[in-house]
Amino acid sequence: MFIDSRRYSGKASNRMFDIVEHTREEWRELGYYYEFDKNIKRWRLVGSRSGLSNLVTQFRDFATRIHQHSLGEHDHLGPYSYFTLVLADAPAITDYGVFGSADDFVRFAHLLEEGLKTALPGRSIVIDNEYSTENEAWLELFIEGDNFDPSEADDFEWANR
Repeated sequence: MFIDSRRYSGKASNRMFDIVEHTREEWRELGYYYEFDKNIKRWRLVGSRSGLSNLVTQFRDFATRIHQHSLGEHDHLGPYSYFTLVLADAPAITDYGVFGSADDFVRFAHLLEEGLKTALPGRSIVIDNEYSTENEAWLELFIEGDNFDPSEADDFEWANR
């Protein structure tokens, strides 16, 4: 995420507050929060069913756009931009994000959509080998209630340094 500090005026603490608030708005716009746990190689996504359904749309939109692009074409998602969708010749989930062809991304979106149809708050949906047996990581979606604010899941550790 690139923040142009020239946009912010006042004391450093006010600028940090503005950056955190800007990041909160980006999480809310995305509809879910994500992080990667490198110890267990898991993408953890947290959101309400409607917020996580944005991910279904993002996968489908990416699949639609990449039909005429070269391998390596990618989209970075969210305020920190480290969860990435990448056009590749084989499907996989890695610590970088999700790789695959347009058809793979449509299939992934379908897996997400089917899981979200019956998902209840307090439960999770795991996507792993059903997407690819070549995964280096896996993805788990944690379902929260309808009023969940994805920005509340971010501890903003970087802002407290």
